[in-house]
Formats: sequence, structure tokens, C-alpha cells
Amino acid sequence: MFCAVYGVAFAVIWFAWDYLYPVKLFVVLLHEISHGMAALATGGYVERIELVAAEGGVCFCSGSAVATASAGYLGSLLWGLAMLWAVERFPRRASWMTFFLAAVVAATTVLYLRGGVGVMVGVLSVLVLTAVGRWGGVAGNKILLYGLGITSAFYALLDIRSDVFERPNLQSDATILEEIFREQYGIGIDSLWIGAAWAAVSLCCVLALFRWAWRRAGNEAEEAAG
Repeated sequence: MFCAVYGVAFAVIWFAWDYLYPVKLFVVLLHEISHGMAALATGGYVERIELVAAEGGVCFCSGSAVATASAGYLGSLLWGLAMLWAVERFPRRASWMTFFLAAVVAATTVLYLRGGVGVMVGVLSVLVLTAVGRWGGVAGNKILLYGLGITSAFYALLDIRSDVFERPNLQSDATILEEIFREQYGIGIDSLWIGAAWAAVSLCCVLALFRWAWRRAGNEAEEAAG
């Protein structure tokens, strides 16, 4: 049952990715928030964050160029892992993570989100997260966090597949990082290899979490049987 749940969830996200429009916009928002957090963490600032209806976004910020460029996909991965870990580790208190997400998005909306699309996504996200956290119960919060967590954790794989491998001429975080390495450090690393490295990190981290959750589920089943 455990493998079936994760397997079905991943299959739905992988094959129906093009149809998960609201979820994609929320994950894009987390992606841009991660850029901003990296900028602040490296002594920079965030001017504004904008989203576009074509499922893209941009974070106008300063700070370490390498850190901020890398933080988008890897930040999405960490957000996803945090959601999945929280719902596995504290299933009865999953609403805490839902409310935390609502608070982060609310603060981002007020402080940094600009433009109609971005503000709309921020406000609607806060409303949905708050409603599920308050009235969704254990089941509702688990479903929400599983869905958002798996999507965000695999966003690196899904978006890298689209932006880096299927459309290599499109500007992405990988191409930006390629330019930074070449112009500032004289290092020539193709964006495809950068994307592949991010995808590998994403896959390894998700598999590690899956292994932990599998063992945890097995231990709980043994305790219940014993």
C-alpha cells in the first residue's frame, strides 16, 4: 500500500504535469521564494518577485550569484522534502506545516510579490492553505501536503526535463549558472550537466526520504502486529 500510494502520486504528477496548473503556479512561487531566501541569507536583498500566467517567475534580488541561481530548484526540493517529512513524522499535526506554509506565503505576498498574477497566486494560496489547515482535518492536511510535497520535491526533475533538456535554448537557472561560472570564474560547465546534477540530487534525496518513510511504516506495522 505504501509503495502504491507514492507510485501512483508520482505517476500522476509525471504524466499529468502539463495539466496541474494551480499546483504548478504554487510550486513556481516556492521556487522564487527560495531564490529570495538565498539572497537574504548571503547578505543581499529582495526587490520584488513576479509570476506570469505562463507558469514562470522571476525574483529580482542581489546576494551571492551562485547561491541565488542554485537555490530555485534545490529550494523547491527542500520545501518538498520538508512537507513530506512533516506529514510522515507528525501525521496528526500535519496542519502545523500547512499553517507554516500559509504564513511564509502571506509574508512574501505582502513584502515582495508584485503584479496581478503573483498577488493573486499568493492570496489564493494563503486562503486555501489556511482553510485546509483549519478545517481539513488530518486527512485533508495529509493529502494536501503529500500532493504539494511530492510535486515540489520532483519539481527539479520535472522542470529541468522541460527547460534544460527539452528546450535547451530557453534561459533557465541552469543557463544563468553556466554564464556565472564562465564569466566570473572562467569555468566552462554546460547547463545540461548542471541540470543533470540538480536532477540527480533531487532523485537521491527523494529516494532517501522514501527509504526512511518505508522503514518507519514497516516498524509501525510490526509494533501494531506485536
